[in-house]
Amino acid sequence: MRTGYYVIVGLILLLTACLPAVRNAPSSVSATRVALIPTHTLIVIDDSSLESLTAAPEKESLLCEPIDDENMAAHAREVVELTNIERGRVGVGALTEQGQLTEAARAHAMDLACNLIFSHTGSDGSSPFDRMTRFGYRFWSAAENIAAGQASAVAVVQGWMDSPGHRENMLNPNFTEIGIGYIHNHADWIEGNYFHYWVMTLGQPAAP
Repeated sequence: MRTGYYVIVGLILLLTACLPAVRNAPSSVSATRVALIPTHTLIVIDDSSLESLTAAPEKESLLCEPIDDENMAAHAREVVELTNIERGRVGVGALTEQGQLTEAARAHAMDLACNLIFSHTGSDGSSPFDRMTRFGYRFWSAAENIAAGQASAVAVVQGWMDSPGHRENMLNPNFTEIGIGYIHNHADWIEGNYFHYWVMTLGQPAAP
């Protein structure tokens, strides 16, 4: 069992009229042992290439025994509330929960918990933006934060807010919609299980 060790990651995609480019920020580890994996920024021209995506085949998992109950949904709602409080403190408009973003976030949280991975890339090779599109969300810009190990909404929001890249995602005034996925995998006999898996998806929807 791992105690007091948390990991968080943020990823943002900005859709602009630029050539594709990737910028990697350096990683850091704080005194409180919050491990930060580099934030990646990907700039592309548009998302037309995502329209042809098809749902990936389901991958069988033998490790996942998540507790799926209203308590997890309550934790997810609390993350939205706490995020909006932080946005209000800096004069940024509140985010609205969006069903497709929530589905994408929850699917990836389940993938992380079931397969004991910690990455923006799903076990099926999908990116965050593949997953958003797969669930029908069309966006102009979008971002994803992930975390593992934090047992409460307060802890995970604080961890993200303490990281400049993740904080920037959460307070970005361009984003108007949010989805949260939280899965608790209680299998304490499995080595490498962080037990609590969180995914935040943020989006600026495409014009109708």
